[in-house]
Amino acid sequence: MLNYSIIENSLNIKLECLSKQSLEYKDLISNTLKEQKTTQVDKKQAIAKLHALLENQNLECIHGGKVILKSNKGKTFKDDGVPIMLESDLLNSSIVA
Repeated sequence: MLNYSIIENSLNIKLECLSKQSLEYKDLISNTLKEQKTTQVDKKQAIAKLHALLENQNLECIHGGKVILKSNKGKTFKDDGVPIMLESDLLNSSIVA
């Protein structure tokens, strides 16, 4: 019975938990596994990012205004000579109506 798991029925033997303590332990393990799966899904969703923004791109607001993309921090990163914006640079960008 070494490495047997009641939850996964690893030996294809149906064992039932009859004691109150065993049932509580089984529920605790089951709930812990569900929480871990939920946490893993949340972590995967948290690392989703938008594509890189370039300073020469045109963005339009919902109300129709145009956003002037210029780095507010004074530091620009370049890719093939085109400056790339950081997400924090969008926070205070100017909007031209």
